[in-house]
Amino acid sequence: MDTYNSFNADILSSFYKYLGPVNSLGGYERSYKLVFYKSYFESIKRGEITTTEHIATLFREYYINRIHQGKVPDLNVSRAVANPEESTVKDALDVILRNPFNVIQNKGFFKIEKQDGRECFQMVPKLAATITDAEIDKILDIVEQKLKLYYSSMDNGAKGKLREVIDKFLNGYVDAKKGAFTGSPFGTFVRSEIPNAIYNTGLVDPQNYLITGSVGQGNWATIPWICIFDRSITTTATKGVYIVYLLSKTGESLYLTFNQGCTDIKNAHGKQGAIKIMRERAAEIVARIDGRGFNTDEDIDLGQGLTDLGEMYQKGTIFYKEYKRGAVPSEAELQQDLSKMMDIYREYAGVKPKTVTDVTNGPKGEKDLSIKSDIEQIKKYIAAKGFSYNDGLIEDFYLSLKSKPFVILAGTSGTGKTRLVKLFAGAVGAYAKESGGNGRFKLVSVRPDWSDSTDLFGHTDLNGNYIPGAIIDFVKEAKENREYPYFLCLDEMNLSRVEYYLSDFLSLIETRTNVNGEIKTYKLTLDKAAEKDYPDLYIPENLYVIGTVNMDETTFPFSKKVLDRANTIEFSYVDLLPSFSSNAEAVAPLNKGNDFFKSQYLVLGTDVKPEQQELAKRVSADLQNINKVLQQANAHVGYRVRDEIVFFMLNNDTAKLLDYDTAFDYEIMQKILPRIQGSSEAIKNMICDLFKMFAGDYSGFSQSYIWKQMDDCINNKSCKYKNSAQKLCYMMRRFEEDGFTSYWL
Repeated sequence: MDTYNSFNADILSSFYKYLGPVNSLGGYERSYKLVFYKSYFESIKRGEITTTEHIATLFREYYINRIHQGKVPDLNVSRAVANPEESTVKDALDVILRNPFNVIQNKGFFKIEKQDGRECFQMVPKLAATITDAEIDKILDIVEQKLKLYYSSMDNGAKGKLREVIDKFLNGYVDAKKGAFTGSPFGTFVRSEIPNAIYNTGLVDPQNYLITGSVGQGNWATIPWICIFDRSITTTATKGVYIVYLLSKTGESLYLTFNQGCTDIKNAHGKQGAIKIMRERAAEIVARIDGRGFNTDEDIDLGQGLTDLGEMYQKGTIFYKEYKRGAVPSEAELQQDLSKMMDIYREYAGVKPKTVTDVTNGPKGEKDLSIKSDIEQIKKYIAAKGFSYNDGLIEDFYLSLKSKPFVILAGTSGTGKTRLVKLFAGAVGAYAKESGGNGRFKLVSVRPDWSDSTDLFGHTDLNGNYIPGAIIDFVKEAKENREYPYFLCLDEMNLSRVEYYLSDFLSLIETRTNVNGEIKTYKLTLDKAAEKDYPDLYIPENLYVIGTVNMDETTFPFSKKVLDRANTIEFSYVDLLPSFSSNAEAVAPLNKGNDFFKSQYLVLGTDVKPEQQELAKRVSADLQNINKVLQQANAHVGYRVRDEIVFFMLNNDTAKLLDYDTAFDYEIMQKILPRIQGSSEAIKNMICDLFKMFAGDYSGFSQSYIWKQMDDCINNKSCKYKNSAQKLCYMMRRFEEDGFTSYWL
């Protein structure tokens, strides 16, 4: 018993040590952990059940209360905390589970267990056995004092400290580098005090912008910086476009710049290729955005003997202004410069320049515009490579990938299906390893003899050695780098029966669920010999599988199992006229992170926000009307198809890429019509009734040459769903001429 009590006392002592003294914020970069403790222990004190949902509710309410008091929720945090009134309890729980709970759990103090069928946050038994009412009061007192200390600079910060921190940055960094890196107060100053001073000017809205300072990772940086990121564009200095203060190597000059991330571009194109791309992008931005008096030349000088990274900071600069040590301008001038640079950033993002207090649409409006501008950039990139696709196709392809990470591109040979996948991947920064790229794009040619999933994922040979399949290493690499999208192209995927060799993937894709903010599937079932090199392998959230298919006599047709699980985009139009007006190297890739593609919706009943429910009901009602017609020939769809069409339409509404009828027309073509084939009278009648619905108010047909009547209708009036009406006309022609019809050419 004494040993047991001693062990309990040890774990309590360890917890207090981890909690830390009241006058120290060591180990607390943000407020999350402290607010979690406050929410949890106050619930314990009140005798409440600490369900994950309840604690997340209290966690979210804490930040909402700060807003109502006219205070900033926190700085450099996720949108769910920076803008809690527009987030959900589920969003708050995702924040808790990612950080801080995963860290606290790994320390051995807390866990999640079910109580009365509900998941609850709980202390481990040995710690819980030592926590008396007095201990709870003591813990809460420590937490409250730490929160007060944490928020002191935010709540009491003056609006006139920008000059003070810039002057200190210029005068202090070179001397600070002579001391130890770990634990340096100057490092804390750059990472915390300077961002706080910038936020406190009121010029940078913390809900929409993230400010991060860096003096290096493990060692002092040659060129330290403070970045201002538009959260909808980037939150890392390795990619995207952002505002950054750059301190020269000697500490003589500080440059306020509008700049570009270079790491991803360099990885894909090498140093000289990246510099060329960045200078071309800078020239394009300078040509279309008013510089507001900032310099646009290449004369920024960060010093001699720079690293590659320091040199590329210089080459990536678009607009800049220099501040010299000993001659820092007034507070008013510094804030005016920052305000003008923020206007440039907003104009770049496609948002009309405005003051921070004039935020009418909030972050959602800026994000929507950013998605549209990103899609336009992707289209320009593809066009610059000499390829042209139908209007709306790129938008459709993007929405299909975001709605579900499995898309099929179908059509006749040579229409650019495989090329589209490669170009689209390249446009967002994913390249094949074989061509010297980052390995985030892979082309796999399907073989006619593939008969089961071992061809993709591997098998054990007679000697007991595991022989990897065609894609297993690519899947593993994607899992280990989930912040970036990975594109797998299965070329000519129907040379073999898809439902045979892709069966494991088709099953696993239906098990996707949100686990602590990550979308995961059930584990892949692999041979025991694979466990060492491929432990706990599943289909990661950042893997996007695109199959290309030629529908002819040499290939296998799709089963409904395959069609139900994918958006099937048909290629039929080819523009053979080349365009020589664009330089193929002139359009830089975007280097998008996985958030650009990650599915937002997995479960219709829980993932659709209240403000989206009316749209979801409208889509479901329109689909219900179509389904009644499909039932005539037993071709109706089920819940899976309904959900995926709704998700596609919700993603489109968020991004504002297509109007409702155009987007729904695409989904009819991709999820409904490919299921139709046959020679019965019921098929013929169903096609006629669907055409009447899709053509608008068309009333009826005579008994012969129905397809010609359909064609006349399409040519002489505006159809509600024109693409679908045209496809039905083609299908009716095949029926009347051949006695059989199907969707495929």
